[in-house]
This record gives sequence, C-alpha cells and structure tokens, in this order.
Amino acid sequence: MTQANPTAAELGIMAGFPPPLDKRASLANWDLPPFNRWSFQNVRSVLPTRAIARSPGPGVALPQAPHDLEEVSFTDLDGSRRKVGDMLATTFTDGFLLLHRGRVVFERYMNGMTETTPHLSQSVVKSFVGTLVGIMVGRGLLALDKPISHYVPELAATGYAGATLGQVLDMRSGVRFVEDYLDPASEVGMLDRVAGWKPPLPGEVLGGIYDFILTLKQERPHGGHFAYRSIETDVLGWVQDHYKEHTQQIADLVSAWAQATR
Repeated sequence: MTQANPTAAELGIMAGFPPPLDKRASLANWDLPPFNRWSFQNVRSVLPTRAIARSPGPGVALPQAPHDLEEVSFTDLDGSRRKVGDMLATTFTDGFLLLHRGRVVFERYMNGMTETTPHLSQSVVKSFVGTLVGIMVGRGLLALDKPISHYVPELAATGYAGATLGQVLDMRSGVRFVEDYLDPASEVGMLDRVAGWKPPLPGEVLGGIYDFILTLKQERPHGGHFAYRSIETDVLGWVQDHYKEHTQQIADLVSAWAQATR
C-alpha cells in the first residue's frame, strides 16, 4: 500500500505545552496544511462555536452491512488505477463512511479520529440550512417566488434587490461574490475575516456578516447560471433569523428534521 500521509501527532502539531511556535495552530493558519491535520478535529480550540442539541430521545444506530472495500480499484482523475485504501491513505482523509440503502457498508477513521470525534463540517451545513428552508416552505412560512427583501427588508438597498428566495437558495442571484480562497481581497476572503475565521488585515475595521452582506453589489441579472457562493447560505440564515417570533415553530422544524434523518 502507498505510504500514508503523516498524522497530526507524527507531525508534532500542537504537541507539548506550550507547543513550539512552528508547530502551533493559530487563527491565521488553522485551515492551512499541516496545521489543519490537528485543527479540523479541534476547531473548538481555535474558533468560537456553539453546540446544537439533537432532538430529545434516544439515538438510533444505523444498521451495518460491512464490506472491506480497501482493495476495490477505480480510475483516478489522471487516468491511473487506484485502490480505495491507497486513496484514503494519501488524501489527508480523517474519516470516510459509505452509506448504501440506509446501511453502513464501509467506515474508516485516520489521523487519530474516531467515530465520536467532533470534526469541522465546513459547507455540509449548507445542506442543513437548505433543508430547513425547504421545511419552512412546505409549512407555508416561506415562498420561493417571493423577493428575498420581503423577508429581510434590509436587502432591498443591496445587490440582492429583486432576487427571489428561490434564486438565492439555488445560488443563482446576480450578486458578485468571488469564491477565491487564496485571495484575501476576494469576497470570500473578506467573509472569513468578518466571520472571525481569519484575523483582520492591518488597519482593517470589520463589522459582522450582516454588515458585509449589505455591501454586496449586483453584477448580472438574477436567475442566471449557478455560481457557488458561500454567502448565499448566510443570507438564508438571515431570513430565518427574521422569524424569531416563530421560535417554537422553528424548534419544531429542527426536531422534525432531526427525527426524519435518523
């Protein structure tokens, strides 16, 4: 089998007290290699987080139908043949689970992770937000064809003016948002800083995420082609935030979603 990528422990990241400066994860480097080998499993030690409780009642374990898939081969992007086990060992994977027809077929953990280790989910949360919007639409609280400013009046004076809830949900608004993670001057670079994921640039005075959304401009007609933009999920979060008066209803929606996904 191909030599596995080194683990956080093997690299000495955050080892010792205090850790050596060159092995220390910080707000500036936590999402960059090699520090992310440690920080993705310890994000609560780097960033402010909030625990979200699941619905009440006992958890339900997924049924198992185990198969050893490590020797299964596939064609990689470069046309070469690789085995699943080699791919997992050389792609800095922490955890891998294959679910087929409601059964866990294959499950592996690397880099010190276990089945109960908290792990940064990144944009998986977009699916959660989209699911909640879908439940709210189904219950008549939201309508996909309504302007997004109908739910968040503050957006009427921004690039989102005229965009519908459905267009934002589909990431088909015409708002300019460059998703270039390596460019600190891009919109996503600014989002990282206003969200507290990165330190501000020298001399930079930052507001919050909602303040940042108010500065975004329209660059093309709404409803055009899909363009992946993380900010659209924050806009949907703002829509839900305007429904604080429906606190119990939202709590029921979250509970219903949790029950449905067990």
